[in-house]
Amino acid sequence: MSATILIVGDHDFTRRALRGWLEITFPGCHVIEAADEQEAIAIAGASSPRVVVVDNGLRGMAGFKITAHLKALMPAIPIVVLTSYESDAQYAHALASGASACVLMDRIAELQSTLAELLPPHTNPLDTSLVDGDNAMLITG
Repeated sequence: MSATILIVGDHDFTRRALRGWLEITFPGCHVIEAADEQEAIAIAGASSPRVVVVDNGLRGMAGFKITAHLKALMPAIPIVVLTSYESDAQYAHALASGASACVLMDRIAELQSTLAELLPPHTNPLDTSLVDGDNAMLITG
């Protein structure tokens, strides 16, 4: 059975772009999506994801709220928060909410290495050494 990655984000375009990238980069994984907290909780409970990726750009403080709620329900599941803001306060808030890591959205190579560490070995990422990790970016909504 393949490892499941759950993406939580309220922007359809961003969620679908991330899903497409994850499916190409981690071909041994099943990638699923949730658009809000209720959907994330229902899907996480039904699918037992190996990793959850939360877009911190959710309306208000919802990204941190979802992270805390999912962590309380499933403490063993690592959560990676994606943020557009490079600040110590963002990182600290993400970690205090229960995230295992906080990654800037425009640092796609860092997201890849973070997920590779959190996923089982049989889901090794596709070799993307031809991609310039400093200049590759995920387009966000």
